[in-house]
Amino acid sequence: MQILENYVKAHRSSSFFDIFKLNKQVNFVVFAILVGIILFNLIVTLQFLYIFNLPLPFLAHFLLSLLGGIVGWLVGAIYFRLRQYAKQMRQSEARFRAVLQHMPVMLDAYDAEGKVVFWNEECERVTGYPAAEMMGQPELVDRLYVDEGERPLTSHDYRNHESSIRCRDGSTKHILWANLSHQFPIPGWASWRIGVEITEQKRAEEALRAAERDYRALFENIPDGIYRSSIDGRQLRANPALVALNGYSSEKEMLTDVKDIAKEWYVDPNRRREFQERIEQDGYVLNFESEIYRHNTRERIWVSESAHVVRDEAGNSLYYEGTIKDITAQKKAEETIRATAQIRLIADHLPVWIAYLDKQEYCRFINSYHETLWGVPTFQAMDRPLREIVGAEVYQAMQPYISQALAGEQVNFDTKLPYQHGQIDINATFVPHKVQEETAGFFALLVNITEQREKTGALHHLQKMESLSMLAGSIANDFNNLLLVILGHASMAQALLGSNSAALPHLDRVAEATERAAALTRQMLVYAGRSYVALEAVDLNALVEDSCGALTAVIPPHIHLHHNLHAPLPPVKIDPAQIAQIIAALVHNSIEAINKPGGEITISTGQERVQPDDIAYWQYTAEPLPTAVYACLAVQDTGSGMDKETLAKIFDPFFTTKDVGDGLGLAAVLGIIRAHKGGLTVQSEPGRGTTFKLLFPLADVVKVTHPAPPALTTEPPHGSTILVIDDDDAVRQAIVGMLKPQQLKVLAASGGSQGIDLYRQHQAEIGLVILDIVMPEMDGEETLMHLRQINPYLAIILSSGYDEKEATKRLVDNVRTGFLQKPYRAPALLKMVQRFIS
Repeated sequence: MQILENYVKAHRSSSFFDIFKLNKQVNFVVFAILVGIILFNLIVTLQFLYIFNLPLPFLAHFLLSLLGGIVGWLVGAIYFRLRQYAKQMRQSEARFRAVLQHMPVMLDAYDAEGKVVFWNEECERVTGYPAAEMMGQPELVDRLYVDEGERPLTSHDYRNHESSIRCRDGSTKHILWANLSHQFPIPGWASWRIGVEITEQKRAEEALRAAERDYRALFENIPDGIYRSSIDGRQLRANPALVALNGYSSEKEMLTDVKDIAKEWYVDPNRRREFQERIEQDGYVLNFESEIYRHNTRERIWVSESAHVVRDEAGNSLYYEGTIKDITAQKKAEETIRATAQIRLIADHLPVWIAYLDKQEYCRFINSYHETLWGVPTFQAMDRPLREIVGAEVYQAMQPYISQALAGEQVNFDTKLPYQHGQIDINATFVPHKVQEETAGFFALLVNITEQREKTGALHHLQKMESLSMLAGSIANDFNNLLLVILGHASMAQALLGSNSAALPHLDRVAEATERAAALTRQMLVYAGRSYVALEAVDLNALVEDSCGALTAVIPPHIHLHHNLHAPLPPVKIDPAQIAQIIAALVHNSIEAINKPGGEITISTGQERVQPDDIAYWQYTAEPLPTAVYACLAVQDTGSGMDKETLAKIFDPFFTTKDVGDGLGLAAVLGIIRAHKGGLTVQSEPGRGTTFKLLFPLADVVKVTHPAPPALTTEPPHGSTILVIDDDDAVRQAIVGMLKPQQLKVLAASGGSQGIDLYRQHQAEIGLVILDIVMPEMDGEETLMHLRQINPYLAIILSSGYDEKEATKRLVDNVRTGFLQKPYRAPALLKMVQRFIS
């Protein structure tokens, strides 16, 4: 446009005198013409002077001719210059039009009537309308301009007027117009203007504005924080999300308060240093997680930061730009996931059935114990109703408790579930899950308490056995004391009566009954574990064969006794007499249980490996068995069998289902098994017979040692007085009464302390002490220790209602010690006394 303006200005400033500004060639032609005219005028003048003889002076003729020459020169010069100027004007106009026609801007011109008189190529290109179609047309307002208000009027003076035009192909373009016709008029053009297409520029500007709007919207509305911060830790820019994240209401407020990001923002200021080290080294950081404070509220949250460093041309860091995302919820979710994973891990390793069921009783969570409990993979139970999982029968039993749980009540109950080929005891707990005071489902926990109940039963049985053992031992000891009194006085009565006395047979009956009572007490001691077990390596198969041979005579004709022996069978360490007693007792019980012809009793042997968890083998003995291989002895019959109530009591002392019996047979069996550190189990059902299975440790497992008492090499002198120490007055009097007829001097003491004092007083006279082992205050063991300290060579007869080996296992220390088991008769006492006092 400026070129066009300059061109117009140059032509508008031309003057008339410019025509005399001729070049050298033109001046030469003009000079030649002038000389010719002068010569011609000179000749004419001379002719006129001589021919016409005019009365003018020669000088006047010459001047007139000169004037004529000058006039001729002027006329010729003007004519020549006009032709030259006309030619130049035509050439200049052609060049001017060519320039206007091809210039890269739109230029259109109009006459006074508003018709188009000029339409250059750029106008054709932009609008699509050719010049031939537009020439002589009106201003085409309706055709070109989209909006009447944007039409640039030719009568107004304007620059940078923007308008939209509708092109021939229907597209819309934007033009920036300038009307220069008032400042630079051009002949023949009432008005003219130039225009520049700015469609792409407008699009670029619009795209830029749109991008700016998008960026602004993104900056202001993105949920992540966007920031710019200085290298030294000042906040320079922050979008609304970052402002809100820090607890502020405006960017200005936040930028004013934040002075040092490292100290004021990070919970651990070292994270800012690590952030700067990484971003300066790499130029960026991605997903840099830190725990920070909400700057205004000091609430601790977690964020993930991604940023880059902006540098100048020299590579110096100017500032940091980045985004910050609040990941507190994500962290909590991750923690929840970790916790859930840990809960799942814990739940899968717990030996309980854990499940979550929704309000419709569909299983939404279940641990891996499901497969152990129900025998089907866990995934098969997911998203299935509880009825299908546990079965109709179990569900029917659980249904009332499920209703309580869904009503918001926690319930706990016991039930039984089918398991493999039997049933197990289950303790169930249903815990309601409430959401906004409404029950959304419930958690179910099923605990297999079968083993616990068995152990509890075994513990209860152990406690009962211990109590009964203590009671039985105490009763046996006290009973033996009473029996000793009876036997002692019976012996004394027999000694006082003559051989022909009618009372002697009655006294014999008393003695026999007393001895039977003593045998009963011995059985009680066996049950109480107070009997001595003489262990030795025994061939169990041979023992069974011998026992079967001995029992053949007592087997009724309608019963068949068989044995099924496992060979080879390692030897077992047992007391053969006691095990033979067990076999006899069990066979006797089986005979009584078989009440129809064709009954069978089978005794078998074998081996079995047992773990401590095999409760069935120690539920009666209440002593877990170490892991080992045991010898097995089984007695099986086809008798009437027992129900559960009877089976639970068979080893209780004095319990019997017979019309006649003392109820100590199986109790003694249990005591013997406990003494052997073995195990036993009983299987019985009404109408299906009974099987007793006994376990014994193998010979290489049991180690038994019997230290021999030391022998005295010399025997010091001693007196003949006997000291009786017993806390029971009746027993003490009975012993003294049995000794007096033998003319022996007897001293008596009611306890250990009194007995020691008497021995100190009469040490030279006393040659023998009869000492009761079980006494209150100072017992027999302590009394014996004090007596041995006074005189290691003192002869002492120990007396107890317990078995000799059991009672004296810590007390028999040399050959000067004897033992008498209560009750005993006078002859047995005198025989033992004569052993030590001659």
